[in-house]
Amino acid sequence: MTEPTAASLSAQGSSDDAHPSADSLEALVERLKQKMEQNPNDGMGWVLLARSYVGMGRHSEAVPIFQKAVTLIPDDAQLLADYADTLGVVMVASWRGARSLDSKALKIDPTM
Repeated sequence: MTEPTAASLSAQGSSDDAHPSADSLEALVERLKQKMEQNPNDGMGWVLLARSYVGMGRHSEAVPIFQKAVTLIPDDAQLLADYADTLGVVMVASWRGARSLDSKALKIDPTM
């Protein structure tokens, strides 16, 4: 089951434009973030914010948001799976970056 993101909710609310612009999506997500800061115990709100970040390709920003959501909703299998997927994306990106730096270091000094 796929949960809605801010982008899909925005598209549902607009009959003129099924695909919100990046600026309007950013604004929508920013408003959601502000709402969550005012309502920190709203687990589903944190889920929506985290999934919106993922939908925007902002995985590293989604990780701490997923952590908040999982703390509030610990027994949701889909939430845990989404969190794990996001952690995986961030870790692979970090690993690739580290590997690239290792390769560059070895080119500079092969005796390392």
